Amino acid sequence: MKTVKVISSITTSVFCVSMQKSFTRMTTTPLKSRTLRPNFGSRMHELIDKVMDERWKLLFKKYLFECFFDENNEPWDKRFKVRSVDIVSIDILTGSVRARINFEGFEIETQMGGF
Repeated sequence: MKTVKVISSITTSVFCVSMQKSFTRMTTTPLKSRTLRPNFGSRMHELIDKVMDERWKLLFKKYLFECFFDENNEPWDKRFKVRSVDIVSIDILTGSVRARINFEGFEIETQMGGF
């Protein structure tokens, strides 16, 4: 399995959204913020200004995992079939988290901040 640190923004067709843009949309869009797709997005925003304890870590992993699936447990984007989410490191001073997300065939290591 290869590790992808920066996702390529190359699209496979004219109508296809880049993997980077799709990933960013799924992880940063607040859940229930879209009128026509209320189940699209993540609950990551609920973790802002919370104590970063063991419960917080579990919720982080859960919310990050869930944001890739719709209400029928089907992936929003067929390219992102999640297998697991792991926290690599947490910087409490800056409120940033490095996470490794394992998908079918590849993995992404990402850094999220503002928590």
